[in-house]
Amino acid sequence: MRIECLLVVAAAGCATPASHAGEIYTGLGLSGAAAGYAGSWAAGWGLRGELAGGLSMNRDGQREGLNYDGHLKAGRGAVFVDWFPLGSTFRVTGGATQNDYTITLNGKGSTGSINGKPVDLTNETFRVDVAYARTTPYLGLGWGHQAAGTGLAFYVDVGAQFGRYNTEVSTTVVGKYGITQADVDAEAQKVRDTLARYGVLPSVGLGMSYRF
Repeated sequence: MRIECLLVVAAAGCATPASHAGEIYTGLGLSGAAAGYAGSWAAGWGLRGELAGGLSMNRDGQREGLNYDGHLKAGRGAVFVDWFPLGSTFRVTGGATQNDYTITLNGKGSTGSINGKPVDLTNETFRVDVAYARTTPYLGLGWGHQAAGTGLAFYVDVGAQFGRYNTEVSTTVVGKYGITQADVDAEAQKVRDTLARYGVLPSVGLGMSYRF
């Protein structure tokens, strides 16, 4: 499922009669800047389409005996269903996200180890590419986006996405420094084991909306 498909579904579902309020909104979250459209399709229920992204950062660090240059990029498209059980601004939200969360780790330096074996990566390549699941379910709580009144309002979202990470390793050190493919696979598995603890990805957002 592509991001464009998610947004088309949301737009179609939000095409409600004029008596039902519509809303455009923008804000900030853990993925970066966000913008979306919300509409109601039944009493106490709403449907939203959202795009978020722009977060990009670089960081050096050490992981499993190797020094790395790291790059993180985050973005997503999403469709959310909002339920307002109390008839107020409080809501329970479920939905699906189409993700572009990636981490690239490039090994560097003259000292390091792969599966316990010392290596010199000065003129070598040891690259780990990590990607979060392309499509994930979302569940959360929030305030705002209710179909009531017109004008400016605020919203808050707190929730989580549920998925796994895919990991690929490319390297030029196999056959050098006593490194075998089994050593590379063992090193990659250590990274996978670490990432497995973070399959539940938190999601927090806040911003301003305009209802009409």
